[in-house]
Amino acid sequence: MVDDVPVVIPDAAMHAMSAAANDDAATSAKPRAGVAVAGSHAPDAAPAGPAAAVPLTVDATIASASTARTIRRIDAPGSQRTLHILGTGLVDRRIGLCPRTGPTRIGPVASRGRPNAVSITLSEAESRRIVARHGVPVSPFVTGTSTDEVVAAVTADPSVRYPVVAKLCGRAIAHKTERGLVRLRIADEAGLRAACDDLFAAARPDDGAVEVLVSTMVDGNRELIAGLNDDPQFGLTIMLGIGGILAEAIRDVVFRLVPIDAVDAGEMIDDLATQRLLGEFRGEPAVDRQALTDALVALATVGEAEPGIRSADLNPLILVDGRPVAVDALLEIDPEAAP
Repeated sequence: MVDDVPVVIPDAAMHAMSAAANDDAATSAKPRAGVAVAGSHAPDAAPAGPAAAVPLTVDATIASASTARTIRRIDAPGSQRTLHILGTGLVDRRIGLCPRTGPTRIGPVASRGRPNAVSITLSEAESRRIVARHGVPVSPFVTGTSTDEVVAAVTADPSVRYPVVAKLCGRAIAHKTERGLVRLRIADEAGLRAACDDLFAAARPDDGAVEVLVSTMVDGNRELIAGLNDDPQFGLTIMLGIGGILAEAIRDVVFRLVPIDAVDAGEMIDDLATQRLLGEFRGEPAVDRQALTDALVALATVGEAEPGIRSADLNPLILVDGRPVAVDALLEIDPEAAP
């Protein structure tokens, strides 16, 4: 047990944490350790408001199984550990522990973006290239700016195999499906040529520069979603959730602050409520948790390494033989960071 560990977290997060812990204790039928979360403004605290710092002393296990697990790991002065904040969109914050030596000030992680500034959305092709460079698994693909160029690229790349999908891509094209700019299950070169001719003909002047992306068709019964978001208060966060047609109904998502490591990624997977979908399912193997962990860490690396990232969407991540494969990617960046 850790006692008397003064830390400082944002005011709103402290209140949410206390309320969630007390609600958990009040509604649970199981015996729980006592809730001992105390907070008050320190003399040197930041001004009140969304970013106000509040000293929080944790001197007992908070009444939540996930939080209790995390607090038991807090045992090394000066180490970086994860403290779960319950009842908020963000599930954790990183805190530097300095037991019995005074509070560690934890203000909001600085946002690298400018929430009210103009941003640029990269094309799917550009976004795929960037995330793949950092190790995010994407379906094999090639691109071209003419039908002949596309067909030649597919012929030259043995990783792109029929049947394929073809999409018209450009920075100004945000909704390919709604505009009919996607062709599925193309079986051969003749079909690919016809699809490319149709897609290039459908381009509008305001689409700007366009190219056709061709990728191997990927099939799976289960889909996940993952992404990054540069929050103006909390900074860069990473999200994992259940995707597919039931995503909005289930609303099963988890968040962490970037950077994350393999332990954080593994906990994100464990924290999804719909665990049955991650086991063996309709003749498909269970999710390869190591592969999914690696994909999440790679996505977080994109946010750390690439300048100006505002957001990233991998939707969907299709589970193929239990392994995640991104079949669509979209990055939003600061204009000055655009390639």
